Amino acid sequence: MGRLGAVLTAFCVLVHLAMAHTAALHGSLIPTAFATGMAALCLPCAGRLWHDPDTRTWRMTALMAAVMLAAQPLMGAGHAHGPAGTVAAVALLLVALLHRPGQQPGQARPPWRLRHDES
Repeated sequence: MGRLGAVLTAFCVLVHLAMAHTAALHGSLIPTAFATGMAALCLPCAGRLWHDPDTRTWRMTALMAAVMLAAQPLMGAGHAHGPAGTVAAVALLLVALLHRPGQQPGQARPPWRLRHDES
């Protein structure tokens, strides 16, 4: 799960850098700064998720994905990255929220499922 999260995070970084470049070409300072900042904040988590994901990194990843999704309506028309960035952020948020530390991939269960439900 860590490597999947790292790949999704790296994709989000690339999308934010493309957004920053486009916004800079149009002279939009706030979207340029926001996209560059989000890309910079995502990079450390991508590395940690790839090498040694821990609970703190997954929480930070979930928080950053939620911030990305919450900020989209606030950024206005200059925040155009197409559906790929939104899909990546939603996928990253879901992976981060459904991750259970210490479990093998085949043992993971959804958070809404109680232990006594297993057979």
